[in-house]
Amino acid sequence: MNKESALFNLLDIKEYMTRKTSSFSIKNIELLITENCNCRCDYCFVKYKSGRSMLKEHAIAAVNYLINESNDNKDLNITFFGGEPLLEFELIRTVIEHIDSIKNSVTKNISYSITTNGTIANDEIFSFLKDRFNLLLSIDGDRFSHNRHRRFLDGTATFDIIMENCALLKKYQPWLGAHMTVCPDTVEYLSNNVKFLFGQGIRQFLIETTYGFIWSPVSLLIYQEQMRNVIQFYTRLKKANEPVKIALFEDDSEKRKINSNIFGCSAGKNSLTVSPSGNLFPCRMMRGFINKTSDYCLGNVFDGITQRHLRDDFIALHCLDSGLCASCDAMLYCRGGCPVQNYYDTGSIDKPAKYTCEIAKINKSLVDEYTAVMRKAAPSANPKTEATNTAAITSSDRQSTVRV
Repeated sequence: MNKESALFNLLDIKEYMTRKTSSFSIKNIELLITENCNCRCDYCFVKYKSGRSMLKEHAIAAVNYLINESNDNKDLNITFFGGEPLLEFELIRTVIEHIDSIKNSVTKNISYSITTNGTIANDEIFSFLKDRFNLLLSIDGDRFSHNRHRRFLDGTATFDIIMENCALLKKYQPWLGAHMTVCPDTVEYLSNNVKFLFGQGIRQFLIETTYGFIWSPVSLLIYQEQMRNVIQFYTRLKKANEPVKIALFEDDSEKRKINSNIFGCSAGKNSLTVSPSGNLFPCRMMRGFINKTSDYCLGNVFDGITQRHLRDDFIALHCLDSGLCASCDAMLYCRGGCPVQNYYDTGSIDKPAKYTCEIAKINKSLVDEYTAVMRKAAPSANPKTEATNTAAITSSDRQSTVRV
């Protein structure tokens, strides 16, 4: 493709995106049902915790807004977030009961997700969540690594109670997923922490480096080396047909190419976050960094999106608009990074933050290494066994779906 054709295609894309800014329908909403939390994790992106919880009226209006704005989308998702969402378990139950009550009037498939710190648990809660929710547990590893940053309000450690609650949770949801947050002062234990959690029955891992801490060149090198150790451990498990999933290594490269015209993620495009007061934000992180991003309130669940120009900022984003991204071989991998982190660091949602770029490039190299190892091992694999293993993972990892 010559330079003139490339420019023409880019202009076409921008014109198309501009024309379609008001037609993006919503598929996902995150309900920040409370800004109250029984923990004070020092890396939490929710810098401003008001302690407020969402009113029932706001929660029901948010669900109705999702359904009304979903247009032709049949598969929708509601994520319950906080704060600690299980502090408002009765509100969660109320929302689900509302959806059940309208199931005969509309036809949608709604899946439910929840991220919890794991400190609140009983049979009533888990029996209700069973077969309905995809639950993600925030846990960082062994006792030392986890307690380093995740503590209760009074400063006491949370690890032991989470381990106790994990045993109860596994009775209701055998396939457990963990959200691991890696910090510069715990990164040297990363691979051991993955192995430890696997030994505790965790089978799905979302591994993320924390934002807001200083990652020195040395700590980044340690992260890369530790993740290479994780690759060795993970490939052994996969070759042994163990049902396990590490999200970083399972991203579909072809899907990534198809979505290469999307900047960052779906925030503000097909996904919105609802604050406890019923206000709409592009994502939970945009709400979390309240001191710098309160100007990105898009509207509310009763009036809808009233600040359309702000949403248009997200919809019109394109990787090719940025010279830095367009010339980077990791463009298809990170697609410009997190708009919120970009805004927080650079003042612009489409100007990548330095930290984001560094981590993205490392992660891309790790994914390439993993892909090469698995491709080399593929000829010796038993197709029948591999198919069985894939089916097991898919079945275990599937989100609960409610016909509405």
